[in-house]
Amino acid sequence: MWDKNRLLVALVLLSVVAAVMAYVRINSRRAIVGPAGEPLELTIREPRDNAEVGVTEVSTGTISPPKGAVIVLVRPIKTGGFWIQEHPIVDGRGIWKTRCNFGEESVGAGEAYEIVAFAYDDLDIVRKNPELAAGKRLLALEELPVAAGRAVVRVTRRAGPN
Repeated sequence: MWDKNRLLVALVLLSVVAAVMAYVRINSRRAIVGPAGEPLELTIREPRDNAEVGVTEVSTGTISPPKGAVIVLVRPIKTGGFWIQEHPIVDGRGIWKTRCNFGEESVGAGEAYEIVAFAYDDLDIVRKNPELAAGKRLLALEELPVAAGRAVVRVTRRAGPN
């Protein structure tokens, strides 16, 4: 009889843990908006769409209102996946800046890439989420929390010396 009670307690605890995990996952994916409920406006200023880039380039953009956090990913079109870049610094005017990597010295020259930026109203979403660490590779954007803003540009890595 004692073994049946332990099994029942274990099943109940497992169910509670599963329910809590599902609740957290659902709530972490809801859209986050600015202070008045409007979406955050996000742009990528540099590099511009269809630009040629080197192995490493500085990427800049804006977020409005000028608060919250930005996450930048680079996707090599040929091989897929999304690489999280260094977390951008956002200044008081809403201008963000980070360094992006497009392959390696001997890999990726002449290939197309996308730079994808996401805006979040809450800095803690980025700071406290280990899934959003720089250098991590994501297979799909669905792995990210739902963002309040998004911007995308497509670039090509220079084929010659960078």
